[in-house]
Amino acid sequence: MSIKKYDINKVEQVLRDLFFNRWKQSTNNLYNNNLDPFSAILSSAKNDMNIHNWIKSEEIRQLGKTEQNFIGILHQKLISCFDGVEDLKTGRLLDTIYEDKNIIAEIKNKFNTTKGNHKIAIYDDINNKLSEPKYKNFTGYYVEIIPKRPIRYNKEFTPPDNRTKERRPKNKNIRVIDGVSFYDLISGQNNTLSILFDDIVVLMPNIMKEYKMTFDNFSAEEFKILFNKVFLTDE
Repeated sequence: MSIKKYDINKVEQVLRDLFFNRWKQSTNNLYNNNLDPFSAILSSAKNDMNIHNWIKSEEIRQLGKTEQNFIGILHQKLISCFDGVEDLKTGRLLDTIYEDKNIIAEIKNKFNTTKGNHKIAIYDDINNKLSEPKYKNFTGYYVEIIPKRPIRYNKEFTPPDNRTKERRPKNKNIRVIDGVSFYDLISGQNNTLSILFDDIVVLMPNIMKEYKMTFDNFSAEEFKILFNKVFLTDE
C-alpha cells in the first residue's frame, strides 16, 4: 500500500475551518437577498407548491449557493495538505504553487465555474507568472476538479477571446487538467482523489459527532457511488 502524500491532520483541519467553523455558522436572511415574487409565482405553479413551501425551497437553494462558495476554495486548501504544496491564499493571481515539481495552478471546482472571459484572464495570469525569471521552468495549470465528463485530460489551455474570437496561443507550459489527473500529478501516485475522498467520508461523521450534529443519514456507500459516477472514466 502506497504511503499517503498528504497530511491527514491538515485535511481534518480544512474540514473544520471551511465547513464547521465557517459555513455551518454562517447566517442566511432570505429577505436580504431580494426574493423574486415573479419567480415565486411561476415556480409555485410549475411545482404545485404554496408560497410557504416555495420560500423553504428558496432557502435551501440559497444555502446551496453559500455552500458552493466554500467548496470553491475547498480543493485549494486540500491540495495544500500535500507535502511541499503552498496555498497562495485568496486575492493572489494564482492559487497554488508546488516548487518541487515546478507547478503553479489556478483551481476551480467545476468545468463550468469559469466563464469564457475569465478563462482568458486565467491564461494571462499564468502566462505572466511564467514570464517571471523564478518561474521560467514551471508549468501552469488551470484545474477543473469536476470535468464535464468523467474522462482524464492534461492538454494545452487555449481559451477563446469573447471579443476577437481568437484563441490564446498554444504554450506547452500552460495547460488545462481534470481534478483526478491533477491530484495524481501532485502526489505522484494513482487514485489520489479517490483515497482522499474516502478519508473525508470517514472524518466527517467523527467531527459531526463532536459538534453534536446528527449523522443518521450520512451514507458512506452512497457518497462513494456518487463519486464514482462523477469521476470514473467512461472511456
